[in-house]
Amino acid sequence: MAEADADADGGEVLRLLGRAQQQIADLHAEHQQIMAESHRTYLSATQAVLSELTRFVAVPPLELSRQAEDSASSLQESPVLPRAEAPSHVETTCPASGSVEAGRTCPPDAEPTHSTRDLLTSGLAVPPAGTAPEGETGSAQDGTPDGEYLSGLLRSVVADLTGYPEDILDLGMALETDLGIDSIKRVQILAALRAEVPELGNVEVADVAALRTLGDVLERLAQAQGEVGHEISLQGQAGGPAPPRLARMVPSARRADPPGLALPRLDEGVLITDDGRGIAPALAAELTAHGIMARIVPGPLSPGTDTTGVGCVVLLEALRTVPAPADASAPLHRSLLRSLRVVAPTPAARPTGRETSVVLVQDSGGDFGLSGRQGESAWLNGAVALARTVAREWPHSVIRAIDCASSERTAEQIGRALAHELLSGGNDPEVALAVDGERHVPAHEQAPPLSNDGARQLGSRSFLVVTGGARGITAECLAELAGRVPGLRLLLLGRTPVPDTAEGDLGEEVHDLPGLTRHLIERDRAASTGRRPADIMTEARRRLAAREVRATVRRLEDAGATVRYAVVDVRDAEAVRVCLSDARRQWGPVTGLVHAAGVITDKPVAEKTDEQFDTVFCTKVDSLRNVLAATVDDPLDTICLFSSVSAAVGNPGQADYAAANAVLDHLAAALTRERPDARVVSMAWGAWRGGMVTPELQEHFARAGADLIEPPRGAAAFADELTAATGPPRVLLVPSTSQLTQWGAAGTTTPAPVVLRGAVRVSGEDQPELTDHAIAGRVVLPVATAVEWLARAVPGRRDAAEPFVLHNVRVRGTVVLEHFPKTQWLTLHTSRDPAANGWLVELRGDRCHGFTALAPAGRPDEAAAPAEPPRPLPAANPRLSYGSKSYFHGPLFRVVRKIEGCDDRGVLATLDGRIAMGWPDDPHARTDPALVDGAMQLAVLWSEHVLGRPSLPMAVEQCIIHRPGPARGGPVTCRVTARASTELEAVCDAVLTDEDGALRTTLLGIRLITRPD
Repeated sequence: MAEADADADGGEVLRLLGRAQQQIADLHAEHQQIMAESHRTYLSATQAVLSELTRFVAVPPLELSRQAEDSASSLQESPVLPRAEAPSHVETTCPASGSVEAGRTCPPDAEPTHSTRDLLTSGLAVPPAGTAPEGETGSAQDGTPDGEYLSGLLRSVVADLTGYPEDILDLGMALETDLGIDSIKRVQILAALRAEVPELGNVEVADVAALRTLGDVLERLAQAQGEVGHEISLQGQAGGPAPPRLARMVPSARRADPPGLALPRLDEGVLITDDGRGIAPALAAELTAHGIMARIVPGPLSPGTDTTGVGCVVLLEALRTVPAPADASAPLHRSLLRSLRVVAPTPAARPTGRETSVVLVQDSGGDFGLSGRQGESAWLNGAVALARTVAREWPHSVIRAIDCASSERTAEQIGRALAHELLSGGNDPEVALAVDGERHVPAHEQAPPLSNDGARQLGSRSFLVVTGGARGITAECLAELAGRVPGLRLLLLGRTPVPDTAEGDLGEEVHDLPGLTRHLIERDRAASTGRRPADIMTEARRRLAAREVRATVRRLEDAGATVRYAVVDVRDAEAVRVCLSDARRQWGPVTGLVHAAGVITDKPVAEKTDEQFDTVFCTKVDSLRNVLAATVDDPLDTICLFSSVSAAVGNPGQADYAAANAVLDHLAAALTRERPDARVVSMAWGAWRGGMVTPELQEHFARAGADLIEPPRGAAAFADELTAATGPPRVLLVPSTSQLTQWGAAGTTTPAPVVLRGAVRVSGEDQPELTDHAIAGRVVLPVATAVEWLARAVPGRRDAAEPFVLHNVRVRGTVVLEHFPKTQWLTLHTSRDPAANGWLVELRGDRCHGFTALAPAGRPDEAAAPAEPPRPLPAANPRLSYGSKSYFHGPLFRVVRKIEGCDDRGVLATLDGRIAMGWPDDPHARTDPALVDGAMQLAVLWSEHVLGRPSLPMAVEQCIIHRPGPARGGPVTCRVTARASTELEAVCDAVLTDEDGALRTTLLGIRLITRPD
């Protein structure tokens, strides 16, 4: 009988052991499934991004193409011309699109390789449907076009889009040098071919830059056969609602606590460029004191700079002391661009998660330049816009910009402040560090209403010097202003030559670029000039630009203004001085400036040359310097600077353009402080409707949530700002506030990639209490500590004292701190979860995915604790059996002070928090891990009571932090309440209440399983 009982007992043990092992296997399978789903989500996100990008190259059917072509043709007759048809380096304006403000042109001879954004804003006009050359069938027997057909179709499309006769087109012709076809026109050609032959499939935007000849285009078409394309639907475009009123926004600063996470990859070594003031050595010393290797090198970085073993680069060049900031502006920002080129990821490289983190530091007063107290240093304040653009170009890299007030600090104090930010600021994109220690992040808010109280600056005797105002949207704005201010005198400065002689039979009746190009080619053929087609197209652009200048002058004069147009390169200081001196002799002193000149040469940072940078940056910044210098003795009462939203949020391909406009923004605040009686304003424009913004692009902006500025409304907004008595020095003028939050997004439904939020340094020095959380001699990261770090990683948490909630806290794998108490680093990752309207946050160890949680967006509703159950029966033992297998905790984790009661219904006890237990205080603490761990210990006590076996906590459905931070009063009451139990699992809730009766923490749905051992 005894042997039978023993056999029965043994069988029961084996049965339970098998069930436990099965449960572990099920949990492991669940983990594997979650990881697989995560990987599939990543792949789906990548595919969605690629599909979204290539969608813009595929063009809709003929009806849309004809509509776009007709729209572009009609706009040619107005002062608003498409950007792609602007003359070479003309400092007049063309319709803004994408991030480009209303005052800029696109030099056709700059040979830009445009970013994806610029390709999307280039006007993908499609020619009429063509037919195959005579004698061609148009397709091979398998249904795909054959090479001879494609060759003929290619010539037909190129001829239609450029105006070149087909018979002069040879496949060996270079697209840019022979034909003047830039990257934008290449996309138009490929898109038109795709519309004619859908079987060609999608065309990758990245392929465009590699196409050098017509033969390259033909080869690309052959490769594309059989690909599946996407078409853009334009349903609902016609007859839409009236455009919304422009939103007037102003930049602001909001106080924000650091998350308490280190900059990702900081532990792998830091490379610091020298500032020449002693800040770099001070920063290096602070980082070294925290066990981080730091090395100083002269700036800028060069291709020969040794970046071995470097995980982070800190660029301090913008903190250098320079005698003439206005003259140093271009050299400084060119130096930063060179450094960024060195660390730029290879465009074709796959993301590895090991991309270098980059930090750019500048001094704009520690308040994002809002006060203007940085004075002349505003000329050096474009680094933050470089960072914004680089962050969009390198989405898998961590890019940060720090505005560190340095004028009233020693080098050691600045180094200490920067080190603290790198060790605790996580991946926050932008922060401002004030002298008083306050930390702020940027924000935008509704602008105050314009005031008409007081004297207005503009009147009938006003004399405005305008750069870039003879064409495009700026001309629209000036016409509106001239209509409101009778007698206004306008001196327009530009580089477009305007011949006095009439064009006669040279195509005056032709109003589009292809048509005029075709007309001039026929003329050249008759004269046998032998000019290249590209040169003829350049002449056509010049003629169209000259016509527009003449039309603008007539329009302004008809509105009542007195107008002079002067051909001047505003980058030439002496030429500007002479021109203004001549004008003063006729009109008297200059009373105002409108600076709208600008050009773009879009290329990613990795490919942008110094020459391209100078063309873009100097046209904006050096030109303003020259005009301000030439009017230093004039009684200026109005200064208007045309800026762009790209400076505020960044835009791929436009690092130089964004940086230049950011300098203008900061200068507006500084000039307001310097000239309190003048009306100074920098207008950062959003995207305008007109010219290149075709119906295809309107669909794109609709997907991205960005409306367009209608020219009449934009012009009215410009005139409102300048005719008001007072107003803010910096204003963003956009159709809607969504344009600021969704600028540059391909669409709102594409899942965000996984982002490296920050890192945590784990060591015996920083967390000595972890020594007492060891199982079998190995230190294991507690769930409570993981909850603390997961809470820090939630994006958007600016106030450490703000209540928050984490959902679905899960243990994905045991994080063993193998080297403790030696230093090791754990990483925090976040990804957007659109379905849950929140963030998935993950804590990873060296070899495992340790813990995950879901954080909802926004501030949580104040949740009430579960109804208080009847008081449990008194516990047989008021103390936990610390030192046993279930309660392995050492002294610093023995937080349960007294157990008041314990039965099937729950547990009632008092606990001590981290301060009472002697743990080091942590200024970044979001929770009290000692109390959360104590609640887990009591949950284990209850589950063992109802299950009769040891158990492990594996998940928490909700962790609600009502009172963030550590408990600093007396003991905290913890009540564990039963919810459900089976033979292998138990679920309960736990509520922590402070001594004053206020809720501190609520843990709902603590899930425990029996231990298999």
